Amino acid sequence: MAGSVLGTAFSLLLLASIIQGQNVFYKEKIEAVVGQDVRLPCIMEKRTGLHIVSIEWSKNNDENTKLAVYSPKFGVYLFRTNVTMQIVDNSTGSYLNLPGVTEWDSGIYYCDLTTFPLGSIRRETELKIKDLMCDVSGTVEVSAGENVTIQCNVFSDAQYRWTKNKEMVSESESLELLWVTDADTGVYILTVNTGNRRLRKEFNVTVLTGNHNHKDRSCDSVTTV
Repeated sequence: MAGSVLGTAFSLLLLASIIQGQNVFYKEKIEAVVGQDVRLPCIMEKRTGLHIVSIEWSKNNDENTKLAVYSPKFGVYLFRTNVTMQIVDNSTGSYLNLPGVTEWDSGIYYCDLTTFPLGSIRRETELKIKDLMCDVSGTVEVSAGENVTIQCNVFSDAQYRWTKNKEMVSESESLELLWVTDADTGVYILTVNTGNRRLRKEFNVTVLTGNHNHKDRSCDSVTTV
C-alpha cells in the first residue's frame, strides 16, 4: 500500500515537473501605441504524443472576460467582435490578434492551454497601450524674444525627429526655440518611430511682434502612419 502511494506521488511530481518545464512561446510584456495592430503569441513546443484539447484567451479587468476559445473538434469561437484568433500549424498554439488597439485594451491577457496528457498550462501577457502625449497643444503663439519648449513622450526607446520645411531641427523628445524671432514662425512636424508604428503630429508656431500673451489653442489629433 505504501509503495503504491509513493508511486502515485512520484508520478504526480513527475507530471508537474513536465508541465512546468513545457516550453511555451509567449511574451510577458508587450508595449504598443494607440492604433497599432497587436499580436499576442501562445505556442507550445511540438512534442510527440502531446495534443491540444482546447485553447482559451481571456482578459483580466474588473472580471475575467473570455475573448476567444478553440477546440480541434469545434474550431474557433469569438466572444468579442474586436479580436481574432489565429491557430498555428499542427494546432500547437495560437495568436490573439487585436487590431487598432486603444488604451482600453491595456491589461493582463491569459492564454489557457488544455493538453493531453499534461493537463492545463497558463501563460499571461501584460499589454500596455500608450498614446503620444505632449505638454502643449498644436497651435502656439509666443511673443518675440521669448523661449518655447514643446515636450512630447510615448516610449523611452522611441526615436524622435522634429522637422521644419523638411529640415531636421531636433532629434530629442523636446523642441526648444530660444529667443524666438519671425524666422521661427512656421509648422514644426514631430515624427516618432516606435519600431512597429510611426506617429506624426504638427505644431503651428506663430511669433507675435506686438505685446501679446502666450496662449495655446486646441490641436489636431495624433495621426499614425
